[in-house]
Amino acid sequence: MPRSHRRTLRQAAVAIAATLGLAGAAQAYVLSAYDASIHTTDTAALNAALGLAALTAVEDFEDATLVAGLTSSLAIDGRDLPNHAWDGITTTVSGYPVFTISLPGIRLFGIGISDNDGGGQTITINNLAPLDLSSVAGYRGDSSGRATYVIVRAETGDADITRIAIDGSLTPMFDHLVLSTDSGLTPAGSVPEPGSALLALAGIGALARLRRR
Repeated sequence: MPRSHRRTLRQAAVAIAATLGLAGAAQAYVLSAYDASIHTTDTAALNAALGLAALTAVEDFEDATLVAGLTSSLAIDGRDLPNHAWDGITTTVSGYPVFTISLPGIRLFGIGISDNDGGGQTITINNLAPLDLSSVAGYRGDSSGRATYVIVRAETGDADITRIAIDGSLTPMFDHLVLSTDSGLTPAGSVPEPGSALLALAGIGALARLRRR
């Protein structure tokens, strides 16, 4: 085989490996949102309606002591807030929270949001780029009570969830935070994005053509 062909083969192989490596390294957490009509004061029924099972920890923000392994930048409000609370009678104070999770292997995070009118609400997972919550089906704003429940699930290949920050809207409040080591997603192998798969196939085709020469 001519030296130029051998060099082209090596370059094509490197390109394919890089393409597949980048596809495998991509993180694509799954976001779900449910409007407040799903709420019920029966917490077990609420969890069932949200598809939440095998929960590792639940924080109801009814007192200043949070579940072990969770910290929050927002304090507890403490007032009787029946229209805002998702679990119990009160919520966090209004603001833009950072929740830090030290429990190992967390693959699911859920949080109830209230009084989030004003728009522009985003969620940041593990210091990745912020995601626009308004683009998630089921998300809605409300100026006087419960608005939406948001769930983050880690897919195969995603890092465990260790930090959640929520920003934007005017005076949002938060309640019924849940954590689980089970994302509830069907396990799947690492599959390249369509564009990456096409690039890889093109490279494989080039290799085959060169080998036939």
